[in-house]
Amino acid sequence: MYIIIAGGGIAGSSIAEELLDHKHDVVIIDRERSVCEALYARNGVVTMHGDARNIDVLREAGMDRADVAMGALYRDADNLTFALLAKSIGVAKIMVNMRDPAYEDAYHLAGVTHICDINSMIRHKVLIELESPVISVVTSLRHGEAQLIMFQVPPTWD
Repeated sequence: MYIIIAGGGIAGSSIAEELLDHKHDVVIIDRERSVCEALYARNGVVTMHGDARNIDVLREAGMDRADVAMGALYRDADNLTFALLAKSIGVAKIMVNMRDPAYEDAYHLAGVTHICDINSMIRHKVLIELESPVISVVTSLRHGEAQLIMFQVPPTWD
């Protein structure tokens, strides 16, 4: 798959590394030239220095042929702009890293198909770790309606 990631910070770069390990074609767009250079030096990911909120930058990155657009920018307003532009170009699968749940409806209206609610996942993980240390939440599904969990079977269970 051809995947464009807006933002080369911790979230964007770690997602890119996983995708590269799974043999996907990835381009990271970041406003900081030094970030682009460091990412390329670290793992060879294709980077583009530019503003992912600019439609000309997205077109130059090949957004018109992207299978997935992933917004991993620090501000939800920036991810929302990126998502709207990706939708207008015709990307079928648009994902964002949501920080503020107040943006959830706006993301849906903008055509975002997958929202990763990091804060919600962290809250759930902390609660489960404190209250049920043998159970771990792997991820939340369907906007928190379901969770994929792992649990340890005690050795005394047969």
